[in-house]
Amino acid sequence: MGSFFSGFLRNKERKKSKIPIKLIDPRAGKVVELEVTEKDNQVAEMYLRMLKTYAEALKQYGSQWTVTGKTVRITFDNEEMAEVARNTWKN
Repeated sequence: MGSFFSGFLRNKERKKSKIPIKLIDPRAGKVVELEVTEKDNQVAEMYLRMLKTYAEALKQYGSQWTVTGKTVRITFDNEEMAEVARNTWKN
């Protein structure tokens, strides 16, 4: 499980490439919210599709996800898995 999260986009790689995705309210708990911050709607849609694919892949670990606007909300069965995912996206 950990290799999936860490292999998706490591913090250092994400910082170098300036991916327009930010972790919203990185607090403890079972929820991870990711927001696409790109202003160009076509490009933002591309990143949103990427996040949807990411969230869908996490369903195998017992998570559920929803999309509202440019935000993907992933809810995990336990806080430990959510923390691993959050650490992937923390700046």
